[in-house]
Order: sequence, then structure tokens, then C-alpha cells
Amino acid sequence: MLTKNQRLTTECLRLGSELEGVCDAGGMPLFVPGALPGETVDALVVKPQQRYAFGKLMQVLTPSPERAEPVCPAYQWCGGCSGQHMTYEATLRAKRAQVLDCLNRIGGLNLSEDQVPPVLGAADPWRFRNKTALPVQGTAQEPQIGFYRRRSHQIVPVEDCPITMGPLGEVLTAVRAWMQENRVQPYNEETGKGLLR
Repeated sequence: MLTKNQRLTTECLRLGSELEGVCDAGGMPLFVPGALPGETVDALVVKPQQRYAFGKLMQVLTPSPERAEPVCPAYQWCGGCSGQHMTYEATLRAKRAQVLDCLNRIGGLNLSEDQVPPVLGAADPWRFRNKTALPVQGTAQEPQIGFYRRRSHQIVPVEDCPITMGPLGEVLTAVRAWMQENRVQPYNEETGKGLLR
């Protein structure tokens, strides 16, 4: 049984549904965001359960050749996307594997990998998201606009996002200025007060 705050060296076997690494922790799955298949990692157990656990990537000991440097400076904390730590080709293969897994596990089919066509990638995998919801916190004078940190409601402030269409930075600047000039209070989840969510 794994315990909270336990550190272990483990191998990542595959990717989960949110592109998190599924590692072997003595026969128990340990979900580690940021780990890639084939990597040996140092992980911290943050939430042990009876049949699986969630971990935090502390260090990559043996990196995968499919590891990539994230384009976004906020990627490490932001919960807006989950695949920038891997090559684009690796994300396409992971999506194909997800479709195959869903068809077989959920759909009850017995398909082989060659029965699911490869994912058609984009010519440019950036600036594709045509809808973006950015939560707002802080105060009218110091508004914080960004994305929620993974698995929390804490804002990771951003100035731009490489996967959103258009000039997001200009929009954020305009909204902040409007809030400050008009004293528009961000919504506060604890008090239930505020105008802009």
C-alpha cells in the first residue's frame, strides 16, 4: 500500500485519458502528470487510494525521446492543456490509442490497432482553439485572469496562450483595463459576491 508523501522511482508504462503517465508502483497504477511511456521517474505520492494513486513528477531520471520542451511558460502549472511536454506526433498516437481503448473497453468491441485509422494532424498545431473560457479572480484594481491550476480553482494568470486563436494578450489587457476603470469586482467563490466570473 502506498502512503502519502512517499517518494519512489518508477517506470511509466503508458498514458492515461488525460495524457498523464500511468506508472507501476509495485503492481498498482500511479498516475503521474508529465511522465511519458518508457521514462524512469522520481515521483511523490500525493493521493493514495485503495487500488491506485495519484503522484507528482519530481524528476525525470531517464527521459523519453518523445519528450518536448513546452512552448507555453505557464504550462507547468496551468490546467488549460495537457500535452505540451510531448512531441506532436506522440500526442497524435496517444489520441489514437484512446479511441481504440474506448471502443474496446467501453464499446465492448475487440478491435486491433490497425482497425483504427491514424489521427490526422494539423499542419500547425498552435492557435487552433476557437473558444476559451478564462476565469477571473482577485480584485477590481488587481484582476487575475487566466486558467485554473490543475485540479484546483486557483488562477494561473496568463498574458497569452499558444493554443488559442487570435490576439489573446490584447483581449486580456482590454478586459483588465475595463475592470479597473469601472471597478468591476471579480466573482468570489467563497462569498458568492462579485460581477465577473
